[in-house]
Amino acid sequence: GSLHGYVMGTDNVALQRLIRACGNRYCAFNNRATRVEQHEQVTELLELIQSVVEANSNSHYTIQLYSQASSFGSGDERDFEEKCRVLGEQV
Repeated sequence: GSLHGYVMGTDNVALQRLIRACGNRYCAFNNRATRVEQHEQVTELLELIQSVVEANSNSHYTIQLYSQASSFGSGDERDFEEKCRVLGEQV
């Protein structure tokens, strides 16, 4: 099983919600990977970061956005998704 296969087929609602909130972007690391595989994993992560920054008009997550995100507290799923959308528009 691949990571993509697991993510698409999981019954874990919290994981599905988190991945949706992150624009269906995710990255994982195999802790038992060889040195070459570790290098490939790091490259994949850096490429994902670069694509997100480029998609956000070369803007990045700031301490101000972190403060806003951490102040959200709890709420229902729609409220959470709306807050994520608003934060995404600010980036």
